[in-house]
Amino acid sequence: MDVDALRALLAVLDGGGFGAAAADLGISQPSVSRRVARIEAEAGCELVDRSARPPRPTPAGALVVEHYRAAVDAVDRAARRLREHHDDPPPLRVGYVPSAARGWTARLLAAAAGARVGVELRALTTGQQVPALLTGELHAGLLRPASSGQRLTGLALRLLARNPLVALVPVAHRLAGGPALTRADLAGEPLVLHPRAQAPGLRRGIDLWLGAADGRAGDVHEAWDLPTAVSLVEAGAGIALLIAPPPPRSPRCVPVALRAAPSFDLCLAGGDDPRVARLADALAPRPATGRAGQAGTGAVSGSDQPSRSRAVSQKRNS
Repeated sequence: MDVDALRALLAVLDGGGFGAAAADLGISQPSVSRRVARIEAEAGCELVDRSARPPRPTPAGALVVEHYRAAVDAVDRAARRLREHHDDPPPLRVGYVPSAARGWTARLLAAAAGARVGVELRALTTGQQVPALLTGELHAGLLRPASSGQRLTGLALRLLARNPLVALVPVAHRLAGGPALTRADLAGEPLVLHPRAQAPGLRRGIDLWLGAADGRAGDVHEAWDLPTAVSLVEAGAGIALLIAPPPPRSPRCVPVALRAAPSFDLCLAGGDDPRVARLADALAPRPATGRAGQAGTGAVSGSDQPSRSRAVSQKRNS
């Protein structure tokens, strides 16, 4: 249905006649008449009583005029929403894994402000972020590709950092304050690890490094969030294996490096929204094209500084 013709019909009925409608719409009176005639031809009957002064709806016109008005209003609202979206687009919905909350969320907010990109942060596991990214529920995500074990086909990845595991040890423990720990040092020790159900890929990488893919002698407690892991270590429940950087110092536990520990990539993942690319460039300037690393590969560094020479993976599997 011709929206301009509907506007002409409503202008005739609301404005008191064809001449007034022409003045309101900024067109000639014959143009108004032709538009109203098109609507009446489509309806199959007269909708305007032209003999009345001022013109008024015919009985048939009275049945449909408010529906026509609602249709024009809906079109106007849709056009307004599109203009608002263009002039002031909604913020990017960005997920982040808990290990990214230590420093990277603040960096992301600062980068977003510098790139003039609005963001809304949502705390989600990598496994929760991937389907949300693929359906558009999230625009971008700070995630660890190896964590969920899912295929990331269709997502662009910008490598931000590569972080090794570190141990968090009770301060009174025999291994606290010593040199970097080996797998042999941890044999039989109770451990605090990421939940297998929430981070199967990450947990598998840890288990493989421990040589415990089929289980281990020591007890294993699971803790998804950092405060819970720290609390368990402080209570003497075990040694936590965490992704670097370690948490702020506590009087009851200390971080200790792990020798030849696997590393896990932190990436910014996103779809085709150009604002995601601007945000990625602000977080980590684009290096040479390549492939983001996997768990257990690349240089081991205990820092969490931006990775400025790492690879960019565009729509590749991880």
